[in-house]
Amino acid sequence: MLREGQFDDSIDFLLQALVESPANTEIHLYLAFAYARNGENDKAVEILEQAVTITPDAPKVRYNMGVAYQREGNPDKAKAEYARALELDPTYAAASKALATV
Repeated sequence: MLREGQFDDSIDFLLQALVESPANTEIHLYLAFAYARNGENDKAVEILEQAVTITPDAPKVRYNMGVAYQREGNPDKAKAEYARALELDPTYAAASKALATV
């Protein structure tokens, strides 16, 4: 559904999946992506903040949190999240590139 751009259907599906597996950060990441692509960045941030609470040391979660903060026009928070992703995984190229461009 996400690949076909059916974001509303994807969101509904992922919300149900999240009810069934609330600690699954991959679901959080996909749901945040769907919200962001659907123009609902505030909801994407909320979902990613939940994911950070569940897995605070996951570089992928921190990087995506940075992307969401950057989208909402908060460069300081974005930089902090990109930097945290790099602390956790110094080889994370996307985080390094994002940090350099904020």
